[in-house]
Amino acid sequence: MLQPVVHTDVQEAITKHRMMGKDFYDTNAHYLPAIKPGETITMQTACAFDRLAIVNSPAEQPNSYVITSQGAKYIRNRQHLLHVSETPPANFEDDLPVVNDAGALATSSHSERCPQQTQSPKMDCYSDKYGKCSVVTRSGTVSHPNQ
Repeated sequence: MLQPVVHTDVQEAITKHRMMGKDFYDTNAHYLPAIKPGETITMQTACAFDRLAIVNSPAEQPNSYVITSQGAKYIRNRQHLLHVSETPPANFEDDLPVVNDAGALATSSHSERCPQQTQSPKMDCYSDKYGKCSVVTRSGTVSHPNQ
């Protein structure tokens, strides 16, 4: 049992294993439908698909589109765009603030980019003897904030 053995078919075994993984992945994979210019979409941001935009044209890169949102133009991949069936209001571009500095978006913290979620009305907040707020969920579990 302690005699050395030289395996010669290692590369074939690795290739076969990778092909099997690809076959399993491809069973549920699909192509996203193309988006036409002028359609209304939502663009994915750090929070979610929460920014309304309009498609201008396909971009030079594959599966990418030039879109306009809040007065600025973006190039986004198809997987970051979600088709919306409703039409935007006539003045939706005027109502939203315009951000011209792309660096400002990159340097802002997550809390500034994403609005804080409001506390559910079903959760009650109780202060303990130290003044810290504890939340009691519907099931009765006491949830303490992180230190």
